[in-house]
Amino acid sequence: MEEVIIKRMKGVQVEVFHRMDKVVVMVSGSFDEYCNFDDVDLDIQMKVDVNLKNVTFINSPGVRNWINFIHDVSLSREVTFVECPTIVMEQFFMIYDFGGKGEIKTFYVPYYCSKCDESSEILVLSEDYLKEKIDLEDMGVKCSKCNEPMEIEEEIDKYEMLFEEVNI
Repeated sequence: MEEVIIKRMKGVQVEVFHRMDKVVVMVSGSFDEYCNFDDVDLDIQMKVDVNLKNVTFINSPGVRNWINFIHDVSLSREVTFVECPTIVMEQFFMIYDFGGKGEIKTFYVPYYCSKCDESSEILVLSEDYLKEKIDLEDMGVKCSKCNEPMEIEEEIDKYEMLFEEVNI
């Protein structure tokens, strides 16, 4: 049976699922001055998967709180980040230690249709991006409204530099 621990702080919720071989941490909401990850107990020496899909806002005090938390967590166990949305990837691009010693396993890439002003995000496996040398600019993403090709919203160089640094 799976044990679930839910911690709610102002603006953010952290759910911790203890599974047989790992701990899954689901983070939702805002990383801001009110979030305090000190109350999240990950005292188990197991692999940790951190799902960041539902993170909606990040500011400087939130980054500081997050880095303090994830640095401690990633020092003594394997940490992977999954479903990293654009807002989280922007932090990885700008802040070297945003993920501690963790590894990005999957991330969303934002696309935009200039014809009808539609946005979309596509989930990419880091391993596929690195080993298959996936061209994020030419993934064949089509707009759901007009069926025209969509363009990537981020600079490709950011992904290349990030994954060179972390050696995934």
